[in-house]
Amino acid sequence: RPGVLFPCQSRPLAAMKLLRFTVSTLFCVSQLTDNVIATGGHRRIRANVLAIAKDAAFVRTDGIKPFAGSPPSPDALKESWPKEWIESHGEQALLQSQNEATVWANEVREAMRHTWKGYKERAWGYDSVSPVSGSPSNWCQMAVTMIDGMSTLYLMGLKDEFNGAVSFLQQANLPGSTPHGKDKFFEINIRALGGLLSSYSLSKNPVLLETAQRLGDKLYMAFKNGPHQLPDSMVDLGDGSSQGGSSNIAELGTFQLEFRALSQMTGDQKYATAADNAEQVLLNNGPGLIPNDISSLGKPLGSHLSFGGAGDSYYEYLLKTYIQRGQKDKDHALKEHWKHCMLQMQNELVVTTKGGTTFLADKEGGRLNNQMGHLACFVPGMLMLGSRSLPKEDVDAKWEPLAEKLTQTCNKMYTKTASGLSPDVYYFDVDDKGDGMTPGNDVNLLRPEAAEALYYRWYYTGDHKYRKMAHSMFQAFEKHAKTKYGYSETEDLDSTHPLIRNSQESFWLAETLKYLYLIQAPRNTLDLDKWVLNTEAQPLPIVDK
Repeated sequence: RPGVLFPCQSRPLAAMKLLRFTVSTLFCVSQLTDNVIATGGHRRIRANVLAIAKDAAFVRTDGIKPFAGSPPSPDALKESWPKEWIESHGEQALLQSQNEATVWANEVREAMRHTWKGYKERAWGYDSVSPVSGSPSNWCQMAVTMIDGMSTLYLMGLKDEFNGAVSFLQQANLPGSTPHGKDKFFEINIRALGGLLSSYSLSKNPVLLETAQRLGDKLYMAFKNGPHQLPDSMVDLGDGSSQGGSSNIAELGTFQLEFRALSQMTGDQKYATAADNAEQVLLNNGPGLIPNDISSLGKPLGSHLSFGGAGDSYYEYLLKTYIQRGQKDKDHALKEHWKHCMLQMQNELVVTTKGGTTFLADKEGGRLNNQMGHLACFVPGMLMLGSRSLPKEDVDAKWEPLAEKLTQTCNKMYTKTASGLSPDVYYFDVDDKGDGMTPGNDVNLLRPEAAEALYYRWYYTGDHKYRKMAHSMFQAFEKHAKTKYGYSETEDLDSTHPLIRNSQESFWLAETLKYLYLIQAPRNTLDLDKWVLNTEAQPLPIVDK
């Protein structure tokens, strides 16, 4: 109860340690006294303590209702629907939508269980598993596939799998202290730190926060001169050594959510201070789009503008950091900068072919490059989030129509191929009166961004067509990418028998399967008024407005 832990209110980690100690003590006392006092009352106390210990990883969390596959009652479903949904579709159609979607959600849930089973059998504790051969491999030695997938397990109600991961982390004491080479600060932050903070936020298990703080301290060492500059882009989690050099705005502008959350949860403000100061270095380049490449001092290099790789999540985090911190007046600059970026994007990078296909081009040296990567498919979801989260006076009426057009293009990236799987890049012929789309490569990397776009469009509109699109997308993965130990990247996509590449990134668990599940689960499985998803789809709590 709040009164019991009041002295620790400003130190959440200390409070959780006290709670864990209390549960452990009660459990020990229960065992001792049970040998001499055989009262029914005492046995009930012991049973309650055992239940607490067993299900400590699955607590009641505001804005979260893990969906384990059994549909809620019609009355409970109706309570979760926005008025807009009911007015647009009617209650009967929405009930039918959920009945069909529940079947599809369970298919995705089984895909997650299959993926987790392969990882646990062949690569438990390693960063990655090869989905065909089952070979384990490491890069940062943080059990990345495990940590990255835990929040998805939680939302799917897969308790045993989630608790097994917590037990491993309790014993592993990650990160280790032996140097093992430098890896991307960006990837470690969004996957490992983001995964730990999210799983802690969902479960309140202190093991996860303790591990997150140890990892955060190693990443903090990439700020060589303290929290007054951008971090080095490469870090060794063993000894904390790091290496800088030029990088890009996505890598250097995508740790604010995680570092601020770490400060919020531990009470140590050094992480948030580092994030704020680094963000200001990038914001000093002025409002609007920033070239992708950036020097170690935060100055633009070149003129390449893109919402694909190297640019994407910088823009995403401008909006989401503002939302995460409760849309406070002191963060006004973040909102205004994001709005400037969206306006410039609409004016300079949005292109529509003669056949009516809308896409996001790259721009370099003042000239458009008419291509769009799968990574840029995060933009429709970002536009929907901005439109429905910001105050009405800040919302551009063009955002949602653009989000719909781009979502249709991202879905078409899948439906155009014989396999139903999207290449990683498409080229566009603006003079073509058809869709004008030509694959730019022939590889599918199990990426999540198209599913992400479908999820946000469904979450805010309730339109069943997005669930159908997502299910078709999932069926293509299930048919062509499933392997003995997981799901694999594929190539030769315009074939009915794509080739398997024996590679599976952790974002398959953290993002792709999560979005494909959430769109089929009841809307209140994850409340986007209370949670914001990092760029790895890790839910982090929003500070009260």
